[in-house]
Amino acid sequence: MKIKTTITGFPRIGEKRELKKALEDYWAERSSLSKLQTISS
Repeated sequence: MKIKTTITGFPRIGEKRELKKALEDYWAERSSLSKLQTISS
């Protein structure tokens, strides 16, 4: 049985850390704000 856990106060970053990668790409100017918003929603 697979159990997903979360820590209150920490954002969800995705199973494969999609949000973290998208945010780092945005900070490094390798991605646009609209792409970051799409991934984060």
